[in-house]
Amino acid sequence: SGAMTHEFLEQFCGDFIRMLAKLLQEKDFRDILIQPEIQDSFSLASESLEGTLAFIRRILQQLPAFEGKDSEKDQMNRIVEYIQQHLSEELRRSDIAEAVYLNPDYLSRLFRKEKGMSLKEYIICEKMKTAQAILRSTNLPVAVVAARVGFENYSYFSQVYKKVIGVNPSAERSKNPDT
Repeated sequence: SGAMTHEFLEQFCGDFIRMLAKLLQEKDFRDILIQPEIQDSFSLASESLEGTLAFIRRILQQLPAFEGKDSEKDQMNRIVEYIQQHLSEELRRSDIAEAVYLNPDYLSRLFRKEKGMSLKEYIICEKMKTAQAILRSTNLPVAVVAARVGFENYSYFSQVYKKVIGVNPSAERSKNPDT
């Protein structure tokens, strides 16, 4: 209808490239923009709406190849880091998902795929490993250790600890004669 002028498409393509370059730089994927097929389609991008769409499609086709596993590994690193920083709290899947900008269902699937266990199992294991380290290295009462790893109910903490570690917290404490 004449609304898409050459100047408009040229401006749009320039803005799109700048935005994309910034995003790719943050992800360390700058090589995408210098690939010959991207360079060829860029020269046609501002000539017509079809050329612009072809250029955008060409770039979008290249992105999955670069995102792939590194992106999932980055996501997993953010998830694990968040969990480690919040072991003393009650950790809910929805809170973790919100903190790392993921859908809760996707977070669960990704976690199981990458770690081979559920998010809940991992959190409990990490809490119990931390509790074990505290029990072995301090004289803190077991109830205080339980609270430090996010358990308010001492009895429940003891049950979970025995199930995961294989001995109850008091027996763990008696293993180390220094404490």
